[in-house]
Amino acid sequence: MPPEQANTPAPIQPETMKPVPFWKLKKVWIPAVILMLVVVGLLPLRQPTPQVNGHLLAGSKSVSGDFQYHAESPSLTVVALYPAATPIKDPTIDARVRMEVEQFVLDKINSFKSKYANVPEGNHVTLELLYTQSLSSKTFSYVYETRISEKGGGSYLSQEDSDVFESIVFDNNGNRMSLGDLFTLGSGYLGIISREATGLVQQQLDQLARERGTTFTIKVAGLAPTEENFKAFSLNGTRLLIIFSVGQAADKEAGPLYVDLPLESLSALSGIVRPSILQF
Repeated sequence: MPPEQANTPAPIQPETMKPVPFWKLKKVWIPAVILMLVVVGLLPLRQPTPQVNGHLLAGSKSVSGDFQYHAESPSLTVVALYPAATPIKDPTIDARVRMEVEQFVLDKINSFKSKYANVPEGNHVTLELLYTQSLSSKTFSYVYETRISEKGGGSYLSQEDSDVFESIVFDNNGNRMSLGDLFTLGSGYLGIISREATGLVQQQLDQLARERGTTFTIKVAGLAPTEENFKAFSLNGTRLLIIFSVGQAADKEAGPLYVDLPLESLSALSGIVRPSILQF
């Protein structure tokens, strides 16, 4: 997991939501329909209950203070962590931000269940959604790692689905932020970040090659100047941390790669960062 990050939010500054009854069917049909779905395998996992006590996911408090959602079937297991609170003091904004994070997690869960809905009997696929929280004076972020593993005879895993990093970043008012929000308009920040990151990744690969006695190939496409390639980022002070998923920027044997860019001292970036980001 990325360095210098912590799971437990710490109480920043200044909206919440009710279940809607969904069944209108006659009682005699409900058990029959559920039984049919289970038999045909269309209910591999318990569905998260919408809007349970202000939550999209029906999780419970974990030892670390986060919420943990857990669901299991003969072929699938889901374990997902999500924050019980954000650094924002205003309860309305805090609830809205938590709902955005939970929606992100719920979308990942539903995508997983859809993709692996037909795992053959005797095989089992597990999804883990883990996060770390990063705080700066202007932002806070949740960097999520998706881990997918399998047990059984066949191989049904898509390698690109596992060991994937992605971040959800907010400003101190609870507004969602993209990487582009850190830089001035028309600054060409993606090209600059791509160039700087490529150089740093190559240095890491050279170091790994010396340590392990093998060579690693850099993947230029995974470092190209697109928002998708830099979707896992966070701010630590005025340093921009970018995480590359396993197999994205180099051979998967190299593991996840981290790039640390100093926004204030790196001349190529210091002139295009929004002044508000550098102000404390």
